[in-house]
Formats: sequence, C-alpha cells, structure tokens
Amino acid sequence: MTPERKQLMEETRIRISEEYSRIRSLNRLNPQLEGSIFELLTRRVTKCYGVRSYFVATLYRYIQKKAEQEGLELARRPEQLFTTQLPFVAEGIITVQYLENQILDSKENTRGCAKEAQRLRDQKLLSSHYLKDFLYEYIDLHILPDDPKANRRVTRTVRRIFQYVDIGQMVQDEWGTSDWFEKGHKNELPISEEIDTFIGRDIVRTYWRTINNQHRFEEGQGQFVRNYLRRVYLTSGALFVLMAELVMDILQYEGQAKRDILNMAASIGLIGQISNDIVDFFPHGTVSKNPQDVFADIRNDVVTLPLALYLGSENAHGLDDLRLDADVALREINRHLAEAIPGLLLYKNLSACLLQAVNIAGELRTESQTYFDLDIPEGILLEDMNSVVCTKYNPTLRRLIPLLNTLSQTRGNAVQQPSKPAASTRPLSYTQPSTHHDNRPASFQTAEIPAPGVSERISTASGRQVFQHAARPLADGGGKRPVRGRYEIFIADQHRRPE
Repeated sequence: MTPERKQLMEETRIRISEEYSRIRSLNRLNPQLEGSIFELLTRRVTKCYGVRSYFVATLYRYIQKKAEQEGLELARRPEQLFTTQLPFVAEGIITVQYLENQILDSKENTRGCAKEAQRLRDQKLLSSHYLKDFLYEYIDLHILPDDPKANRRVTRTVRRIFQYVDIGQMVQDEWGTSDWFEKGHKNELPISEEIDTFIGRDIVRTYWRTINNQHRFEEGQGQFVRNYLRRVYLTSGALFVLMAELVMDILQYEGQAKRDILNMAASIGLIGQISNDIVDFFPHGTVSKNPQDVFADIRNDVVTLPLALYLGSENAHGLDDLRLDADVALREINRHLAEAIPGLLLYKNLSACLLQAVNIAGELRTESQTYFDLDIPEGILLEDMNSVVCTKYNPTLRRLIPLLNTLSQTRGNAVQQPSKPAASTRPLSYTQPSTHHDNRPASFQTAEIPAPGVSERISTASGRQVFQHAARPLADGGGKRPVRGRYEIFIADQHRRPE
C-alpha cells in the first residue's frame, strides 16, 4: 500500500465512521443487543481501512477525471453521496457477507463446544439479517430521498449484490468440490440469462489464458478452473462491479472508459479473492483473520486456484488426505494459539503450488493494468489495490515467499512415508527472518524430535519460545520411541508465555 493510498483510506475511514455514529445515534437499542448486532460493523468502520469504501470514493474521483478528459459533463450530485454514503453502504454489505461466510464455513472458535458454536451461529445469522434491514432503511431515509428513481437504483444495486454473491456461493457448494474437480466440468455452467450476461467474459477469458499458460490442466479440470473464475466473479467481484455500475449510472457517465472501468472493478475483486485463497493456508493471513480459520477451504472441500494447481499436478494426494493433516495442524494452533507454518506444505508439495499461485496472481495483475488509466493519479491509486499480490506491499506474502521457496527447495530432504528411520536423514533447518506486530525479528529453528506427537520447546536468541511439533526421526536414527508412518514438520512461533 502506497502512503498516498493509506492516507486516502484513513480519510475515508474517518468520514464513514462519523456517518455511522450519526446514524446510530438516531435509534439506539439496548446496549447488550447493540453489542451483539453491531460489533463487527463497528470494528470495520471505526478501526479498519475499508477496501470497498475506499474503492467507491476513489472511483468517483477517477470518473470525474475521465469525464474531464473526454469533455463530458456529469450529472450534479452531492459529493457526500460518493465520498461518505455509498462507501458506508459498501462496508455494510461486506460486513453482512462476512457474517454469512462465517456461518457457511463454520468458523466459530469454540474449542469443540457444540452448544456455544450454535449460539454464535445464531447470533451471526440474526445480526446479518438485522444489518441488511439497517442498510435498506439507511438508503431509504438518507440517500437521495428527494430523487425516488435514484434512491430505488441504489436499493436495487444492493439487492443484486446480495443475490449474486448468494448465487456464487451456491455454485461453489454445488459444483466447486474436489469430487467435481476430479470428474471435471464438461462445459460452462449455465446459471441464469441475467447472471451469465453479467459475468465479464473478456476478463474471465484473459485470466484463464494466463493460468493455462502456467499450468496445463486436463480438459475437464481446465473447465472447472474457468468456472471457478466465473463464480469468484460473483462472490468477490460483484460488489466492486455493481458499485462501479451504480456510480457511473448516478453520474450519468457514458464515456469510452466504461467497459474498462467494469473490468478494472472485476480485477480488484478477482485478484483479491485469489490472494485470500493463497493466505487461507496460513494463520494470520489477513488483518481480520482468526488463526483458527486456517485451511477453511480444505476443511470445507472448496477447490480454489491453489488447490486446483495442486490437485491437477502429478502424484497429488486427495483432498480427504489433506483434510486429515489440516485437522491435526488446526488442533496444534488451537492448543498454542501460535502463528504456525504447517508441515503439510512441505511433504505434499503444496508449497510449490502456492508459489505458482502467487506467480499467476502477479501475472494477472500485470494483465489487468491495461484497464487502468495510469496517467491519472486516481488510476494509480486504484491499481495499487491489486498490489495485494505484490510482496513489496503485502507483508504476509513478503514474509512467506522466502519460506515457501525454502520448503520447495528442501522438499527432497524430507522423508515421506518411510518404513523405518533412516540414519542418513539430514535435519531440515529454517532461518526465515520475519517481522511481527512489535517489529522484532524472529526466526524459525529446527529441533530434533524423536517420535510422532512429541512437542519440544526451544528458545530463540530474542527471548521468544518456538513450539515445534514434528513426526520425524533424529538425525542419527536413535529415537527411543517408534517412528510411524508419515513424517511432517510443524513449526510455530509465539511470544514467551508464563509457565
């Protein structure tokens, strides 16, 4: 993220936070109910840099510049509509979607308590329903109330966003599983005439060509990946594309850049989702991510681009096999609340496929730059949103890429499903510089673990403790406990905890 973009995101956050406080003050609920319903929205609006709110506000200025370039006159509308109100609506929409996604993916950190998990699901469901009505009421009462046609246009856009995302989620659940990947899709999945027309064929075709140049899928699996791009266009791209349509419609912009603006919006949604699919393999992959949400796609049998690259490679293990290891790693994360790099990335060659996914995402960003007018400052600021796949600006990728490279290069040294300990096995060593929230360096170190299920605690020079869990032989093969089955390495790093 460039400093200029960060400053504009902060300005947008302040504006929508003030608007949120004003609206909330008009109709107060019981404080306990307010805490349950508005907790996530309050956090997103007051404490986070909103990607979607920033997009809407910056797109407005971008369209103004494009219209000026082309000698077009835009409709006169209050600036607050584009810099505050519609950005606030965009953050409300993504909050509802986030709550619903948490429900669908069963992301409740309850440490195995079924009753508490159900309570949290019920709370999220009721909150999402209430927040939808809250948004519609906000639009009815506060957005262009003197222009019924424009007001209905805003409401219609919000409804379409929710509908298209829901349809995309249904397509994922119905046809996005590992069984369907193995079977392969025979053709493009028809959804409805309206939605099939809405999905941008040009950008899907361009992105598929880039992916196919990097990884040759079998025919049916290739069609699966094309359909993956189409459903991601709905689940992640629809909000950006439909909000862009709305802003252009309200401003009555009919300039030459209209198609590029829609593709630009779609690219931000698609590339952002591919980035999320990559960091799904790592706890703390995003600012809002709970460590316990790691491996959600594996655990929910959702084949994303990184998993398609892996499952479409030679000698790949099935997703059921991966899920067993993901469950083991998740239990370790829950036990220690640590930031972890699971060993399944190593011995199953997922690291190489994740690297390939990162490279593809970078190429998609390059392909997408043609949609942005980079001679306009706002064009540069909008294109910078796709820097989520750039190691220079994404701290998660900047930290993980060297580690993935190391894992890929040392994979040959890892013992895979041995029949007995091998005296010649060399211990793997990782020294991966990283920066934590306190900006202090940490390093991953390797301890010799004698047998499966053994945890050993070692201290780093910085005073941290590294919890390391592994199933592997000692370098000299002298482990006292029997070494069984699969060897894997699980490394986790956290601050020193009281004994």
